[in-house]
Amino acid sequence: MGKRTLKDQNGPAALSAFQKAMDAIVEAKRAGPYNNYQVERKAYRGLGAASILLGKYSDSLQYMTKVVELSKANGDTSGLGDAYGVIADIYTEMGDFARAGDYYDLYMKVLASTVNLIMPSHATVQHYHSASLKLLLTTCATSGDRG
Repeated sequence: MGKRTLKDQNGPAALSAFQKAMDAIVEAKRAGPYNNYQVERKAYRGLGAASILLGKYSDSLQYMTKVVELSKANGDTSGLGDAYGVIADIYTEMGDFARAGDYYDLYMKVLASTVNLIMPSHATVQHYHSASLKLLLTTCATSGDRG
């Protein structure tokens, strides 16, 4: 349900769905050992995406930082690269181009470290190029330098 509401751009419903998922994870952890980091990572990722739709960038950064932590702790380069890319996009939206650039660099570093294992998908490469172009255009528009 959460992914569907994100696809439909319904921020409030997506936030609610992913919060329910996170509540269930918290309850599962209370009940005993819990070792399904991927479900937890996806819940935080969904909360981050829903927060972006709602314009709550600070909340989204907190959720995406959790995605980074879980991904690093579990050697999940896919989750880590995705999180870095999303964080870079958030900073771009906030107008913090220096931080955005730092996170785009981290995103590319993760991609480069996995390129020998798996070739990045066309969609991943296209996302990076799109994000880089957006950053460049926004920077030029902000600085008044149109070229």
